[in-house]
Amino acid sequence: MPLIPPTGRPHAFLVIAASILVAALAVVAWSVVPLVAPGDSAVPRTIHSEATNNFDQLVVVLMENHDLYDIYGPATYMTQLADQYGLAQHWQSVTNPSQPNYIALIGGSTFGVSGDGNSPNLNHPSIVDIIENSGHTWKAFAQDASGSGCGLNPPRGEDHFPFLSYTTITGNPSRCANLLPGTGTEVIAALNAGTNFIWLTPNDCNNMHSCSV
Repeated sequence: MPLIPPTGRPHAFLVIAASILVAALAVVAWSVVPLVAPGDSAVPRTIHSEATNNFDQLVVVLMENHDLYDIYGPATYMTQLADQYGLAQHWQSVTNPSQPNYIALIGGSTFGVSGDGNSPNLNHPSIVDIIENSGHTWKAFAQDASGSGCGLNPPRGEDHFPFLSYTTITGNPSRCANLLPGTGTEVIAALNAGTNFIWLTPNDCNNMHSCSV
């Protein structure tokens, strides 16, 4: 069963399912600039994409530990999304293991964080500042988390949920209110409510970290 069911979804939204975590993210006016991985070759299939910076809603679902060839084709639901909406290629991670990549994903840098299990309390702007300063709304969900707000406790702590690593988020009660436990049902509800940017950290089975594709 897909984490986000194929029925009942609003017409205009984008799901990014990153099988390798994005290395660095530059977000300006809702456009995303990927890194190019030298030597990467295109997937030997017919894939279409449509370039636009006019998305009303963006959903980011973080996946783990598989490259493009493990996902495109074998993972039928993700392949369906790629064929129907578009596929961004040539992304790569900045380092290993997980946590610094997640920190860079929303902040554009690892800020010197290395390894997992850190609570770095980063006093830096993030994608949340870009979203709010442009008049957009956001929510971030972690599957199987306990608590809520800045007391949210995801199964892997901050390793796969970087919002808790930034004091520019955790020190702001209105931003803390957007950190929630949830899964596909809550994502669909947020989409239907018109939320512009939605993040979902699945558990370690649904993100394929510890379970099969």
